[in-house]
Amino acid sequence: MKIAGHNWKWSKQLGRRSGLPPFIVVHHQAGTGSTAGIHASHLSRGWRGIGYHYHVRLDGSIHRGRPEWAYGAHAPGANDSIGICFEGNYETQRDMPAAQLAAGRELMADLQRRYPKAKVRGHGDFVPTACPGRYFPLNELLKGGSVALPLVDPGKRALLKQRMLWYALRNDLSLKDVAGMLRSFAYASGASALALPEEGRTLAESRLRAWESAARAAFLDAYRQTVANSRSHLVPESDEAFARALRAWELDKALYEVAYEARNRPTWLAIPLAALTPA
Repeated sequence: MKIAGHNWKWSKQLGRRSGLPPFIVVHHQAGTGSTAGIHASHLSRGWRGIGYHYHVRLDGSIHRGRPEWAYGAHAPGANDSIGICFEGNYETQRDMPAAQLAAGRELMADLQRRYPKAKVRGHGDFVPTACPGRYFPLNELLKGGSVALPLVDPGKRALLKQRMLWYALRNDLSLKDVAGMLRSFAYASGASALALPEEGRTLAESRLRAWESAARAAFLDAYRQTVANSRSHLVPESDEAFARALRAWELDKALYEVAYEARNRPTWLAIPLAALTPA
């Protein structure tokens, strides 16, 4: 197995994990782009650099991110684990290219051989996110193993809301973080819309907007309940002040996204631009 190394420049010294990794956490990139692009993006967020330990690209090449001995920055509550990011958006992309699947299998088999007690989990097992996507082929990567990623169906919305409450309380989630989550909902909807065929597009886009609106409402409701029941004064208490502050952070995030997409993924530029258009 060939793994491409990179001479990354870290903003700070990396922390060393004290023991063996308890999990191997899989992610999708929710798009396409180079490993260097991920490193630059994570640096721009104030991180030490790329948060994943490995990046598996669509062409089957495997790139090293952080060294395995280092703490990651990819899943709150599980950063003492090995993080693997797969290029692509498996929330909308139904099939993983054969080269990427073969490389992922080889990497997963090697990690499981060296860390036999590490459990394989998805990003969404630790935080309320769609990552690594509904179509992520984990069972295929594990060669037909019994581990599968949980899917959130309508009957589990109460559980998802409970997890949102837990995550907000556990992490003292600030409004900046909340804005980031809301932008993730917008990207899930926007990326899905870009992949729609022309036939039936209008109806499908309407349904995607309805899903995004419902996801926003559920997350904000859970967040504000958490804040109200805690002793942390994280956000303005009045509805008007809360909405103004949240809107400011969403605009801040969207402006960063505009610059990023213009440089790296211009076909997705419409997604952040939509956030800058008055409703």
